[in-house]
Amino acid sequence: TGISLSLLLPQTLQKQETKVKKSREEGMRPENKSKNRYKNILPFDETRVILSSGDPDIIGSDYINGNYVTNKLQESGDPKVYIACQGCLATTVNDFWQMVWQERTRVIVMTTREVEKGRNKCVPYWPEMQGSKEVGPYVVTCVSERDATDYKIRVMEISPLDQSDSVRTIWHYQYLSWPDHGVPEEPGGVLSFLTQVNTKQAEFANAGPMIIHCSAGIGRTGTIVVIDMIIQTIDTKGLDCDIDIQKSIQMVRDQRSGMVQTEAQYKFIYLAVSEYIEASKTYNKGAETEYGNLQFKHQPASRKVSKNKEQELYENLAKGKKDVKKQKSEEKKSGSVRKR
Repeated sequence: TGISLSLLLPQTLQKQETKVKKSREEGMRPENKSKNRYKNILPFDETRVILSSGDPDIIGSDYINGNYVTNKLQESGDPKVYIACQGCLATTVNDFWQMVWQERTRVIVMTTREVEKGRNKCVPYWPEMQGSKEVGPYVVTCVSERDATDYKIRVMEISPLDQSDSVRTIWHYQYLSWPDHGVPEEPGGVLSFLTQVNTKQAEFANAGPMIIHCSAGIGRTGTIVVIDMIIQTIDTKGLDCDIDIQKSIQMVRDQRSGMVQTEAQYKFIYLAVSEYIEASKTYNKGAETEYGNLQFKHQPASRKVSKNKEQELYENLAKGKKDVKKQKSEEKKSGSVRKR
């Protein structure tokens, strides 16, 4: 397989981003300001998810910060479609579940913890185990919850309040081994996770798009989406196909602004694709396990903090320079800034 990898610095990635001139008017409306986690990470209008429950007379009522992202690397058959979106805010939980229902989504992939390094990343939009909660015109119940090596699996049920016999099962996969900064030290855990997620998605014949989110819905989300798209391309076209990682990233960035944010994420995609190819070659040689599944090299993650700082990127993008200085000075006063 020929893998084309041009190592891009974050600045180059951001320069590429400025070349994409697409309208984000809906996200910029004052009515939708409180629905955006970061003020400059907004969905392109042309690929945004439009809530069908929106009232035409209420401006912004059909808005959620999420985009459809289609695997345009696929040249035949129905291309795989994902929904990439931000982590829920308290103001968007009902909208999120409306999206899940209208899109017939059966699998949700969450790649962040609710709180990391003391910062809120995503409101827990699901009920406690065995509990139920009303979310707009729906009721969601958490049927079960269990821990796997690097992630947590929740099985939920959603039904409209006025049609209690119309119940859908939703599988919620929360990946917990992504470090607070940077990327996992090796890709085996993410590859095994994606195998589980895709196996579950395939069990539902008429499932809508898988929803993938982190906090901003672009960094980890973009990384996971690109890896999954390339793996799908390899599975379809074979191990000899040419892979252009930069082109793949640009393709998803044309559909949701800022997907894949850092050089570390870019390199991680390369490592994941390389590991997938090696595992596939080993499998094809007949060295499969008794279960017959692809085996990836993997040590359970310790969630060590790496030196690559993904976190502050969104914070600094989302705030002006004055805001960042103000925050640093406030942290200094409260003693939360430690010298390294």
